[in-house]
Amino acid sequence: MRENTLNVKVSKKTAAIVVVSVVLVLIIALIGAIAGHTVYQNNQKAFIINYNTDFIATTPQTLTYYYKDGEKKVDFSQIVKVSEGASFYLTKIIDEDGTVSKPEGTVVDVSAKSQRLAVVHVVSASGKKATDYRITIAPQSSKGNIVDFNVPDDALDLDDIFFTYSGEYDMTLPTPVKSYTGPSGNTVNFEFQGWYTTEDFQEGTEIEKIEAGTSGNVTLYAKFAPTAVLDSRDGYQYVYYGSYPQSQVTDYDLLKSIKNSNEYKSAGNEAAFTYNSVKYFKFTPYNVPNLSENGYSSAMTYVFEYEPVEWRVLKPKGQKASDGETVYMLSTSVLQCSSYQKNGGFIQDAYESVASTIGTDITSFVRYYFDPDTMYADSTVKRLLDGVHEEGEEEEDGLYDFITSGFDTSLVRSRSFNKYTSAISSRTESYPCNLWLLNYSEAINASYGFSTDFSYNDPLRKALVSDFAAANGVYRATSTAHAGQGSWWLRGAGSTYSYRDKRVAYVKYTGYVHAYGALNFEVRSGVRPAIQVVFDSSILLPSA
Repeated sequence: MRENTLNVKVSKKTAAIVVVSVVLVLIIALIGAIAGHTVYQNNQKAFIINYNTDFIATTPQTLTYYYKDGEKKVDFSQIVKVSEGASFYLTKIIDEDGTVSKPEGTVVDVSAKSQRLAVVHVVSASGKKATDYRITIAPQSSKGNIVDFNVPDDALDLDDIFFTYSGEYDMTLPTPVKSYTGPSGNTVNFEFQGWYTTEDFQEGTEIEKIEAGTSGNVTLYAKFAPTAVLDSRDGYQYVYYGSYPQSQVTDYDLLKSIKNSNEYKSAGNEAAFTYNSVKYFKFTPYNVPNLSENGYSSAMTYVFEYEPVEWRVLKPKGQKASDGETVYMLSTSVLQCSSYQKNGGFIQDAYESVASTIGTDITSFVRYYFDPDTMYADSTVKRLLDGVHEEGEEEEDGLYDFITSGFDTSLVRSRSFNKYTSAISSRTESYPCNLWLLNYSEAINASYGFSTDFSYNDPLRKALVSDFAAANGVYRATSTAHAGQGSWWLRGAGSTYSYRDKRVAYVKYTGYVHAYGALNFEVRSGVRPAIQVVFDSSILLPSA
């Protein structure tokens, strides 16, 4: 009996030793794996690790090093510290006049030319990773000679750009580039028209080079003029007119620079500001639907870039507008979010509860409550589009004012609509709109390029939701077939004026024309405005 008990105890002890041994082996293996992974990661690093302590960083890979006045040579092996195990070498030297030379070793002569730019190629310990840095070396006495180009970094060829100058001889200015690709995939190219020292490009302030003898900070502004839109790939005509916040700034380095700027800090929420000659909008979303579904949070502040608004000319495929022709155009993207009517408005049982008192004039009654243009006249979404500019009401800018701010509006023609002013007569009055929504019949109009079948998932009725519209609450579909698309309001009820049609029509993200069963002030949808213009190819940039 005792022997059996002893055997059991020995067995348990042996088992415990085995378990502890296995655990120790696993821990050692895990430590080894972690250590091995750390070594692997270190072997992949190819960075200058002292870039933010010993250099002035214009971008993470564009640096300036100021050496002591009087020095004749700068040894990069003494000023550059790289990741553990990594190495570096200089690939070329560039001077302010554009001369390029091949370096010898890591020592750069500054006796004849005090400011020079070296391209430094950093290679990881494994040899599989590499990073290029552009390092300008300049004497401390020229530390105040900074050049601010006020353009995005991707507008410049950073390989040969100086962000400082010596003042010893003329400095050649770079030629920036600019283009914009719209939601339809069409691209606008811009022609560079020169550097100016004034933001509004005043005559006489153009500058071709920074001349020898200049000192102090130099602020420059690049003037561009749009040329033509390229690659209209689907056979319809597209133009660009106005601008509005659309794409979210997601580039980490750019966003960090923007948020550290005085321009951003001084801008309130829901306010525009300009940074490096680019217009942005600062926005924290409050009390809006679909935030988490769209990837936004009310606890975050986001930055959106103003971009050209792209419009499709409402004509059949293959037909183009001629100069001087008055045409309708529809934005290709959903630009904003809105409820149709915040005040409740048209109630579901209006017909049933009041019809018996109307007598024979039932048609006028139905039109008064459910005619699209009558519904639209006092709607919240109309107020969002055109704002309030009437006597006796508080002035309020609308989407039209924001889109056209700074643009020539002489080409725009307002469009008039009629609304019924009495439930028991056919009396109407007209009202104008600079921007408006299409109605049901226009969304199935073949002369506008649309399918005449309301139930067809028409690709031309589908519209991408801009980042800004998504942050304001427009649901953005994620399915493979409709990724990025969103629903958008039509002007009012559907195809008929019967009491069974007292609904607000909209286009679903699939391209199918739907209608809400009742007008709910909590329902919000996308806003895809239309506009009427006198066509001018020199201003509206038609597609080729």
